[in-house]
Amino acid sequence: MKKRVAAMLHHADLLITAWDGERLVGVARSVTDFAYCCYLSDLAVDEQYQKQGIGLQLIEHTKQALHPQAKIVLFICSTSSGLLSAYWIYSAYECVDEELIY
Repeated sequence: MKKRVAAMLHHADLLITAWDGERLVGVARSVTDFAYCCYLSDLAVDEQYQKQGIGLQLIEHTKQALHPQAKIVLFICSTSSGLLSAYWIYSAYECVDEELIY
């Protein structure tokens, strides 16, 4: 498993991280051409650090690394409570069939 995660991180086109001192608290991993489209394949924030805007900051830093007209696509999994969908709608993201486009 460690080899697989290492390869996943090594081959990412764009990797943005959030830290609290020496503790990794968030990550955004993307596959992109930097000009037209960016697939934000992983967006994760440590549970203890959620609801502090870290995820949105990770997305903003991802966006800053791209061409101004590039689109970010984030695939999500729905939760039974619907909280994830509500969060993204509130954050002004467009939800299209379990796919968010920014």
